[in-house]
Amino acid sequence: NPYVRFAMRVRRGISYEQAVYAYDYRLIYVLANECRITTETLDERLTPADLIILPPATGYRLFYQADAPCTFVLLNFDLDSQRYGEEPIAPVAKEAFNASLLFSPLRLPPFEAPVLARKHFALRQSMERLCDLMQRFPPFYEDIMSAELKAALLQVLIQQNADRENALIAQVR
Repeated sequence: NPYVRFAMRVRRGISYEQAVYAYDYRLIYVLANECRITTETLDERLTPADLIILPPATGYRLFYQADAPCTFVLLNFDLDSQRYGEEPIAPVAKEAFNASLLFSPLRLPPFEAPVLARKHFALRQSMERLCDLMQRFPPFYEDIMSAELKAALLQVLIQQNADRENALIAQVR
């Protein structure tokens, strides 16, 4: 079962100066305005209801507009609870990253690489609920948070499969 280590609404208008590397999975779900994210393999603009899931040890950089700060949900999670209860570790620059501190070695396809999903308006309530549970009731609702995250990840995968099928059908036509 996935383990939610951290969930919070964030409002930022100051861009990252350099790429940072996280020790657990990161899910960013945009609530308002927009931001840009870059990794070694992508450079994407995220708008409301877009989300990205970054696997551990993936370098990423976020860019914001100072005059229109981006509001988003930030989730730190693992795909298992091997290191249950440990505090999150803030992402660090590449030269400071220590792979031995990764929270979990478990990786599952398709979450081995960044997963980008667009216009998931239906997930907003789940993302907000995860933040509320984390802020108000830690650690009493970890099973509920795990189930909520599992349902959200499943929705992303179902939509991605539908998008691939639709693209294939369009190609065949």
